[in-house]
Amino acid sequence: MKPHVIPAGMVLLGLALLIAVISVPLLLRKVPPNHWYGVRVPASFVSTENWYAINEFGAKRLLGLALALVIVGLVHLSLAPMPWWVDPAFLLAPVLFLPLLLRPILAYADSLPKK
Repeated sequence: MKPHVIPAGMVLLGLALLIAVISVPLLLRKVPPNHWYGVRVPASFVSTENWYAINEFGAKRLLGLALALVIVGLVHLSLAPMPWWVDPAFLLAPVLFLPLLLRPILAYADSLPKK
């Protein structure tokens, strides 16, 4: 029996949905300071104000990442059947987008008060 394979486009759409669901509480400042959920960089723990500002900023970037993954996923699903190596190449999209996500968050965190 041939195994069922989930197309990379569907995986990317699911990942985009998960990222969006995780981001919304951070965007709405509903997640208090903690050590397991949110943007946890040293500047986040300087003050409550920093925590909420950094996490709101990060959530906006995460929602941008989710939108980018939706676009990449839809492009993948719209293409005709492709060689086997195309699915793994599309699944690398989230990794390729990470520097674009992390750099502005870290720069913003560095711009906030340190004490």
